[in-house]
Amino acid sequence: VGIGTTSPQTKLHVNGSIGAYTSDYAAGSTGSRLLMKTFATTGNTYSFIQAQDVGGASNNVLALQPYGDNVGIGTTSPAAKLEVNSGATNITSIFKSSDNQSWISVQDDDSGTYGALFGTDSDAGQDIVIANRSAIKRLVIDTSGNVGIGTTNPSEKLEVEGSIGVKRIGVAATSTIDMQGNFNFDANSGYSHVFKQAGSEVARILPSGNVGIG
Repeated sequence: VGIGTTSPQTKLHVNGSIGAYTSDYAAGSTGSRLLMKTFATTGNTYSFIQAQDVGGASNNVLALQPYGDNVGIGTTSPAAKLEVNSGATNITSIFKSSDNQSWISVQDDDSGTYGALFGTDSDAGQDIVIANRSAIKRLVIDTSGNVGIGTTNPSEKLEVEGSIGVKRIGVAATSTIDMQGNFNFDANSGYSHVFKQAGSEVARILPSGNVGIG
């Protein structure tokens, strides 16, 4: 069947836009519609699907599979709500914002406004950022590869602002740190180095360099 053409190429061939309209549709005033069309009428161009309301004067939500099941892009057997298969291309998806930050929000049934945020803030020099439900940055990796936990401006390969706990499971286990080269403990001026065992202090190095044991 050809509509707008005398030489249809498929079972239904429409030369022009296809629209589904609500019964109260009035152009530029009321009602909703769904448009399916090519951007240009001739030549190599892209096609689009657009939902609109206010008589086509405003864009609206487009729902896919609102009654359930999965959506596949590049696959005919999606195993999740959305599965994207890029084939041999190693970048499967691009998420882009015109803002100075871009985030993906992952939420469960009690995540608050944001849930867990994964994103980037190139204006701040942060290639990778993980933030909490209050949009507070908890981990950053900057453009030089430095990692910051509790700080957004790491100056070392790993910089942690706050306490670090290392725990090894096992009755007879011991906690060890093995490394080559110098192992530097650098406390700010006026602060001591404190060593504890089972929560109790066993040694302290004072800012003066004096050492107390026991």
